[in-house]
Amino acid sequence: MPHRRPRWPFGRRPLSPRRRPPRGPRGRQLNPRLQRELRRANHLMSIGDHANAAEIFIQLAEHARDRAIHGPGAMLLMRAAHAYLMAGRVQDAETQMERSLKAFEAAGRLPAALHEGQRFADLLDAEGYPDEAQALRKELTRRFNGSPSTKGPEEDPG
Repeated sequence: MPHRRPRWPFGRRPLSPRRRPPRGPRGRQLNPRLQRELRRANHLMSIGDHANAAEIFIQLAEHARDRAIHGPGAMLLMRAAHAYLMAGRVQDAETQMERSLKAFEAAGRLPAALHEGQRFADLLDAEGYPDEAQALRKELTRRFNGSPSTKGPEEDPG
């Protein structure tokens, strides 16, 4: 029996366009400069320079907002709120928290907004700001008509 020569070069059929392996990660990738800034902000958080990290998180969130990328922008604002809280700037933290909730709502991610708001209220409690935590829980209840966790002091309506 004579040896048959393969039909295709290199002895195998070429991949069709439908069967080609994926080329890199799916979805949008962050600009390398912005990736560097995000790494820098995370590094500043890890070494305790919370106020500067918060400023970088805010810049990145505004960059995302300008490009109508609401979900990641909301998380960056939440990170800024956390950084301000760790720096002891509670008023700035509450301002960024409010901006974060609005960004979550704009993105249509209400469960995420409620969850992150509850986590931030728990963080306020842990850092020694129970009044601010209770006010945030009331705001979350009013805004989302849900029943967030009731950790912390309860007020009697009477």
